Amino acid sequence: MRENRIVNALKTRGTRCIAMIISWDNLTSKGIINAAPDLVLVWNKLMADEYEQLYSLFGNVGALRMTGVPRFGIYAKPPDPLKVAVFRGKLGIVPRACVILFSTGAVKHHVCQDYVIEDLLEYARTRPEVVIMVRCHPGDEPGKYERFSGYKNLRFLPSFRQCKEDIPPSDFLETLQIQLAASQVCIQIASTMLLDAAACDKPVISIAYDAHPQVPYRASVRRFYDYAHYQPLRLLLKENIVHDRTALFAKLDALAENGWQAPKWQSVLKTVMNLSTPEPARTTAQCIQEWLDA
Repeated sequence: MRENRIVNALKTRGTRCIAMIISWDNLTSKGIINAAPDLVLVWNKLMADEYEQLYSLFGNVGALRMTGVPRFGIYAKPPDPLKVAVFRGKLGIVPRACVILFSTGAVKHHVCQDYVIEDLLEYARTRPEVVIMVRCHPGDEPGKYERFSGYKNLRFLPSFRQCKEDIPPSDFLETLQIQLAASQVCIQIASTMLLDAAACDKPVISIAYDAHPQVPYRASVRRFYDYAHYQPLRLLLKENIVHDRTALFAKLDALAENGWQAPKWQSVLKTVMNLSTPEPARTTAQCIQEWLDA
């Protein structure tokens, strides 16, 4: 709402404006953009087609440019192994440990995600080599996981907001890449972590079940996987989605038996991440400069 007001106010004064669609679900699940930017930067052709389809109803949609995913450019270079080893060492994780990274989702979507942690602890109960890292979403409250403090094989990674910061630090994406590199598998609930993990060539499991089996679809996490932005990833979801705890355990066992090797995501992700653009941040800057110079 704030950005819309700024754009509309500036345009009345003759100032040209640029919009960046910063995430894959912004066009289909975040409401209408009540502004008319002169240039719109999107990730890929799918998003460009969505923008034209949804906003051509209001007249001129302005210029569109496909830049790739600027923030994913960091994943083109593997992380420093020494930094990964230091990160694990600071958490007291021995080299032989098998690390499961669980990334919590938005609290407004999932009021309580403790059941996933409980299931992972049950999985690890007979597997002493397993360590569970919980990467907290920025919306998580600092004290909500205190009841898990007694588990020696559980580590919590606080969000930047839990560290009293209002915005992500400058090394936010580098830290995320190191967290993924330090793990054998990533578990997530209908979030962009699916793309982050896949971009880092990391096995990923998507949770599509609730704490109670009788939760109706309208209130279930299952519904989030039916949003339009997930449709191009159907093949990826078919390989990694689990609908109950038994399936989660079976998937973890299968990955362990296969040496935690990730499937080859590239063919599935190329339409979403626009992998034909190897340096998306530079491409974005170039698009902006060319448009300003025109």
